[in-house]
Amino acid sequence: METLRWLVTLLDNKVVAQEACRSIVDLAYCRYLRNPNRDEFSKALKKVIRISKDASTVERAKRYLEGV
Repeated sequence: METLRWLVTLLDNKVVAQEACRSIVDLAYCRYLRNPNRDEFSKALKKVIRISKDASTVERAKRYLEGV
């Protein structure tokens, strides 16, 4: 969860935001991490959906958000 929290801080940095989006979605893939931390993942994934420029990343984020 420390990694997720750190990555969320990077979403406001235009230089690394897109990579941070992909990394958050990669973390969200792990249900054993995502499910017990639904609130934090939900907020992070919603932000990824808003700022990601990659359609695949957005689609994955939406799927994981629905599964949260």
